Amino acid sequence: MAEGKSARAAGFVDSSVHVDVKHYYGQLKKTSDLKTNACVAPAQPVPAFIRQALKKVHPEVTDRYYGCGLVVPECLEGCRILDLGSGSGRDCYMLSQLVGEKGHVTGIDMTDDQLQVAKTYVDYHMQEFGFKKPNVSFVQGYIEALSEAGLEKSSFDLIISNCVVNLSPDKRQVLAEAYSVLKDGGELYFSDVYSSGRLTEEIKKHKVLWGECLGGALWWEDLLQLAEEVGFSPPRLVTANVITIDNKDLQDVLGNFKFVSATYRLFKVPKSNTKPCQVMYNGDITGVEDKFQFDCQYTFKADEVVEVDGEVASILAHSRFAEDFTFQPPGGPCGPCGVKPTAGVVDPFELVLKLEKQGRRLPVVINMAEPLCPATTASKMASLNRVRALAMIFLTVTGCCVAPTSGKEGSEETVIIGLRLEDTDDISFMDRGYLRVSERSRVKLRVYGQNINNETWSKIAFTEHERSRSVDSSSGDNQSQEDLSGSHPCGIRTSDIIILPNIILSRKTSGVVEIEVKPLRKTERSKSYYLCIATSAPAVAGMHDPWTENTWIYHDGDDTRVIVVEEKKFLLPFWLQVIFISMLLCLSGMFSGLNLGLMALDPMELQIVQNCGTEKEKNYAKKIEPVRSQGNYLLCSLLLGNVLVNTTLTILLDDIAGSGLIAVVMSTIGIVIFGEIVPQAICSRHGLAVGANTIFLTKFFMLLTFPASYPVSKLLDYLLGQEIGTVYNREKLLEMLRVTDPYNDLVKEELNIIQGALELRTKTVEDVMTPLRDCFMIPGDTTLDFNTMSEVMKSGYTRIPVFEGERSNIVDQLFVKDLAFVDPDDCTPLKTITKFYSHPLHFVFNDTKLDAMLEEFKKGETADHDTRGPCAHCEADASCSPGRMPVDRVCRCQRAPFDPQGMKFSA
Repeated sequence: MAEGKSARAAGFVDSSVHVDVKHYYGQLKKTSDLKTNACVAPAQPVPAFIRQALKKVHPEVTDRYYGCGLVVPECLEGCRILDLGSGSGRDCYMLSQLVGEKGHVTGIDMTDDQLQVAKTYVDYHMQEFGFKKPNVSFVQGYIEALSEAGLEKSSFDLIISNCVVNLSPDKRQVLAEAYSVLKDGGELYFSDVYSSGRLTEEIKKHKVLWGECLGGALWWEDLLQLAEEVGFSPPRLVTANVITIDNKDLQDVLGNFKFVSATYRLFKVPKSNTKPCQVMYNGDITGVEDKFQFDCQYTFKADEVVEVDGEVASILAHSRFAEDFTFQPPGGPCGPCGVKPTAGVVDPFELVLKLEKQGRRLPVVINMAEPLCPATTASKMASLNRVRALAMIFLTVTGCCVAPTSGKEGSEETVIIGLRLEDTDDISFMDRGYLRVSERSRVKLRVYGQNINNETWSKIAFTEHERSRSVDSSSGDNQSQEDLSGSHPCGIRTSDIIILPNIILSRKTSGVVEIEVKPLRKTERSKSYYLCIATSAPAVAGMHDPWTENTWIYHDGDDTRVIVVEEKKFLLPFWLQVIFISMLLCLSGMFSGLNLGLMALDPMELQIVQNCGTEKEKNYAKKIEPVRSQGNYLLCSLLLGNVLVNTTLTILLDDIAGSGLIAVVMSTIGIVIFGEIVPQAICSRHGLAVGANTIFLTKFFMLLTFPASYPVSKLLDYLLGQEIGTVYNREKLLEMLRVTDPYNDLVKEELNIIQGALELRTKTVEDVMTPLRDCFMIPGDTTLDFNTMSEVMKSGYTRIPVFEGERSNIVDQLFVKDLAFVDPDDCTPLKTITKFYSHPLHFVFNDTKLDAMLEEFKKGETADHDTRGPCAHCEADASCSPGRMPVDRVCRCQRAPFDPQGMKFSA
């Protein structure tokens, strides 16, 4: 029997199933989080106007969509619609566009997280659709208790549900509640998952299978019984598709049970003994003006009469479709030509098998009732071309129907020549003419051919069975591959590669389609798939069972093979790796910069800055000095961190790039630019500031690397000794002053004084003496007349050497102040004056250091010597020992560097 009846108690109470389902769906973030494709099975081909409506739905709403079909019935304008288990609201927002501002869509769901997503974008979609006020609302509640959620009885024209009813533990109650809130003539249009038999208790209690829409799946025969018990008309099957279970663990639990996703229509119409009749579709339903697919048995074309059974006639007459059809008794003007309605299909597994047997792309319509009286226009005669050869002959013989033409007039057959890789969200490339793609990826392919149109995507599929080169025994006709002239019926098409229902056209010669590649099985590393195309022209003329439209054959090309390879497993999620790589580049630059900036500041320089720098520099130096004093420990920490960061960076780049060479090139470029050039250029100029502001990071990494860097630093201390820093000797200090002269603030006189003081201990008397030939001297026998005294005064010297005979024989010296009381007219001999004053003479060795001479000056014996006085160099003087010189002249020359107006002396 079907699911047991259950009375709804006052005040609905959460069951354990509801709790588990709410938790399961509340944790999902996107469709790819599901473990099976039960809730994302391919839907029927999507009409263009529905695709346009879906494009306007917010991306986050679409990402949280977990339906198993496309629940978009026809004739929706102005309707009040209820969505059972609306989830993120994708279907609600799509339908709200189709019902218009006069209609209204209500969504009910029990999951807080899903409802929060749905309610967030109400205003967004109102503006996107150009409505003045929202026509969508969301209610929190349970589909088993619609009235308790505030929904009035007999208030909705249509109820939809997308893979939700199976999540309820009480399916009968769900159908009963739906029946109660529907208006008379209303419809329950829903997609759900059905099983090949009643499931075991183990499967029903499996939490993951419940969340994946499998654990609560109904046996399809139970649905028929439940619908009848509640009061609905017999369910009408619209589409069906096989569900594949790729998860090995779940397969083991499910055993031999099979599952399909199917869409049914249930109507709330009066039960009556309506007789079969003829109906004609008026073509007024938006979006399906030319052809209206009611279910898998009936498809109505505009202005064509079709004979329907009593059940369908009652539904059409009492539902919202009544105004779109013209009804007449059986036996129209072409009565003898009429094709009686075929038996309806209600078993979804039977529907799947028939479609597979006929080689049709799922889901499509089968057993379509043929028009009773097709019009004589060319377009309507062309529809007969879809009938098999035997039916064509039969219809021609009867004389009522026009013979089919050889092809469709006014239209062209789509011919697919080949595919090319256009774009991908993962690693995909062409390899020896074959396309290699990664599992769990989406790939855009450009389709080349003739008459490429909006429906071309539905003419493309893939199979995992390679085209056989031997006799095709599966067809039972012993036709060989060579006999088929290159055409061969395609094997069972796979659901591992899904062609998404959209194409971007470029004229009529190419278009871009997108495929979704499912994951490989656990034991597979790669798998090949082969392109199949749909054809409407017979592949072999004269065959007893010629292929017609929706027949799938292998593509003739040898380069249309797609190889799905195992997805590359990253060490970390890709987004996290990108973040880590960015952080590692920053750390590499920091280590490199600090290594240059801190190690360039030796301890001696830091002490100098602390003593005589600016206040800011003093603070910087004070922060750095404790760390810099442990030079080898700091060096080891920075180098160890830098090497560790650069190595890790290369490994992460290699994991992303997938090639050692590319990783080396990328890491080299990144490290050189961001890890070396930029930070070192900054830290070489602002090392003090950078080091002080990053001192806490430096201490942290010194602590982090302590186990490795500290022992190595102690070994270096032992081997290399204490780090003293840069120490300048006298020559280096003097040269530094000279080199930095353009940049320091010393004036020239200050620089001369400093240079003279630094050279005091290195220069000798001989280095600074004035040559004897350049000195102003007078002979000892000179008479102090007017001419002599005038010459002395003009010389400008205050101390004048006196010689006898040769200039090197200096015997005395004359102070100009001694001539103050001498009258030139007296012609006083020079000797008289020199003997009277008798100034002492001092002699020194020519290699005497200037600092020794300075000490002699400090004794006061030569303190009265004017440093501007001339000096003489002893040249073979008999009164001097070889190499000796008069000491007073040496002293006067030595003091000259300290006189701002001192003379220049040359050796």
